[in-house]
Amino acid sequence: MQMTDDDEPPQAGKMFYSGINPDAERAEYALPLGEPALQDGEPEYPAPKLSALVTRRWVLTGIGGAVAAAGTYFALSPGARRTDDAPVPQQKVSRHTAWLVRGAQGAAQGDIDQLVGSYGTFIMVVEDYAPEDHILWDGIERLGMFALSDSSSRGARIGRRLLQMFAQVSPPRKLAWLPLRLREMIAALEKRGK
Repeated sequence: MQMTDDDEPPQAGKMFYSGINPDAERAEYALPLGEPALQDGEPEYPAPKLSALVTRRWVLTGIGGAVAAAGTYFALSPGARRTDDAPVPQQKVSRHTAWLVRGAQGAAQGDIDQLVGSYGTFIMVVEDYAPEDHILWDGIERLGMFALSDSSSRGARIGRRLLQMFAQVSPPRKLAWLPLRLREMIAALEKRGK
């Protein structure tokens, strides 16, 4: 008969040292408080007693619900809809819009590689948020010049996106030449098969 490890008798007098310090602090990666380490064992540390009414989750849920209710009320109230064709009064620019425009201005004046790398977002900001900003139009001019000088598919993609923008927002007079040149470049690239 062959013995396995489970069948071996324990060696008397042999000392086993586990290296566990019973006085150590609780590790951050340990089980959650109140969870037992063994299946039928007692938890090492009891779960903290939290008030069921005031927890962070419930407070944030309450605030979120209140904000959602207020937004729904203002969106559905009769005063929120304009029925006349009177001009919309000028509103203050939100912090988010100002942040987007400021970032786009920095890209327009910055390195051309970064401007080309984020041309889609840059053009979206010019279209949607600041079509009158002359600094952003300088960036559009730089993008257009790059697209005209780049004979690869990247230049054609930028040129097509700029033409889409020019269909929505007309360029200033100083850039009236740019859509014409971009159309010529894209037509030439399509003839070559790029």
